[in-house]
Amino acid sequence: MKKTDIAKYVSICFSILALVLLFLFPATTEIRIVCTGLGIAASLLIVASPHKSGNLFVFNFFIAGISLGLTIDYPFKALPAGLISNLLIAFIFNFRTFFYGQMLVSRAPWFEMVSTLSVVVFFAVSGILIQYEALQWITGLPIFLTGLCTPFMYKDRNDILQIMKSKRIEMKVGTEAYNFTLPDQFGNQVVLKELLKTNHVLLIFVRGDWCPTCHIMLRSYFRNMEKFAERNVRIVGIGPDPQGVNKEMMQRIDEHSLLLSDPHQEVTLLYSSDIQPTTVMNKLAVEKGIPLPASFLVHQNGKIVHTSRSDRPGEILYPELIFEVLETFV
Repeated sequence: MKKTDIAKYVSICFSILALVLLFLFPATTEIRIVCTGLGIAASLLIVASPHKSGNLFVFNFFIAGISLGLTIDYPFKALPAGLISNLLIAFIFNFRTFFYGQMLVSRAPWFEMVSTLSVVVFFAVSGILIQYEALQWITGLPIFLTGLCTPFMYKDRNDILQIMKSKRIEMKVGTEAYNFTLPDQFGNQVVLKELLKTNHVLLIFVRGDWCPTCHIMLRSYFRNMEKFAERNVRIVGIGPDPQGVNKEMMQRIDEHSLLLSDPHQEVTLLYSSDIQPTTVMNKLAVEKGIPLPASFLVHQNGKIVHTSRSDRPGEILYPELIFEVLETFV
């Protein structure tokens, strides 16, 4: 049975309640204050949710934006700048997910920052021209806060791009894979050498459950799980989250596959690289850095036979590249 994120449903309820109050009752100051509180609470629940992925998250983001936007502008007396701005920010935030095949994790790292800041400027200028009241500006605070966060997002994506371009992947094709022992999502200790006795192993390093990119990445591999099984390949994910988070994550992706917990990133640093938390936001979120997404195909003889190329950001998304390698020795 797949887990659900209660916070997301509470957020949806807050957004819908705000819309109902707004349309069923006169738009008095008291009603608008309540709707503002509900809309901001809904937005905070989305931001605080550890599971920033999936259709429910996308729907949540848009309906919270509609709720806040309508609270700012309803009843419409001029250009609905608040509604337009909130919807644009929701779209920008999910743009990389919608067009992941084109954008990848690190292409055009400036996109979110430039586009979001443009929306913030549009909202601020429109609000001045429309002569927004104090409550309308307060309801628009999430727009300004989002704009404030975008430089941190840019730095994170730019760090990924620079690390990938510098080819900082420690394990190369032809080298012996480091053996390790890590717990899976069920608490069982998994040893790489034991897995290699019966299968080739495809190691996939992810950044965590909070990362929408990682969900897309894992699903792209698990959709091909039967093809990998036919070639005697076992897929094993590795991430920094604790076992409980990994268990919930895999219940939403594939309950029967393994996701190992590497909270201190000891194995991650043996194989790949991480991004150090140089910004205030990242320092609050992580202690030892954020793993760089990477994949490693380990032959039963213990040798690395394929790894996603760090000088081609986003290559990890394409399992078909691994099948080409498998044809040479399976």
